[in-house]
Amino acid sequence: MEVNSVLVTGANRGLGLEFVKQFLSLPNSPKHVFAGCRNPDKAEAFLPLLRSAASRGGCLSVTNAAIINISTGVASITENDSGGGYPYRTSKAALNMITKNLSVDLKKDNILVAAVHPGWLKTDMGGTRATMETDEMARKLIDLMATFQSEDYTGKLYHFSGRVMPF
Repeated sequence: MEVNSVLVTGANRGLGLEFVKQFLSLPNSPKHVFAGCRNPDKAEAFLPLLRSAASRGGCLSVTNAAIINISTGVASITENDSGGGYPYRTSKAALNMITKNLSVDLKKDNILVAAVHPGWLKTDMGGTRATMETDEMARKLIDLMATFQSEDYTGKLYHFSGRVMPF
């Protein structure tokens, strides 16, 4: 994947930190990697930068201008058969709604918006019993995002395997 700039939120730990490391280690690493973490008093306005990147032309794609949110399969209303986890599930369900709304609103600006589900990761939140390491998953997700090369990919939630998941 060849991109000019990447913004990674939640870059102080876990999958966010691993994304920063792996984007910087790519053979054609982005010219700019912006790494953000929680600090509402200093929050980064990136929509004008995305619009500027998208205005250079090209198709709706991750290599042009994109927002990719990290969601979860447990936020799916359709596939919820286990219940529980109210705060986490509802916050990620809200993120899925934001993803879908942004995909509609920003399509006219040629900005792709999607969400990805990384699975259960060995992080502070996922714990040691989780099934995957962050370095392995970051590579998989970067490869998956590289396939987002048309408007067919916007407004959807993707399992790390590439399967579209129901919101």
